[in-house]
Amino acid sequence: MKVIIRLLLLLSLVVIIAGCTVNNSSDTILSVGKATNPHDAQFKNTNDSKKIKIINDVFKEKKWSANKEFDVREKIPDLILEISKSNEGFSALIVTVYFNENGADVINFKGEHTVLNKEEADRVKEAASI
Repeated sequence: MKVIIRLLLLLSLVVIIAGCTVNNSSDTILSVGKATNPHDAQFKNTNDSKKIKIINDVFKEKKWSANKEFDVREKIPDLILEISKSNEGFSALIVTVYFNENGADVINFKGEHTVLNKEEADRVKEAASI
């Protein structure tokens, strides 16, 4: 009887450990924030790998420079994008996007600036729709 109880306890322990280590979902998360007022943003999260890849591809080859020409004062961002690993504390990408008729101006978390053309801005808009 003791052997059967020990075997059942061991088997249940193995099942619990196996269940805790299995992770079927992607651990990369895309957070899309939209400003609700000048000092607040509402975020929605997704782990859709296609959307994450589109946004990563747009910003991967961008040249970032010190922000000397784009003034963000008194402007409310159209989108705030963050791509991060769910188990890590630091994000892979954090950008604030300000759309305009020619594309978009983008500021990253370091305060650096880049410009998106109309096509890139449209791809970001489409991918950011959650």
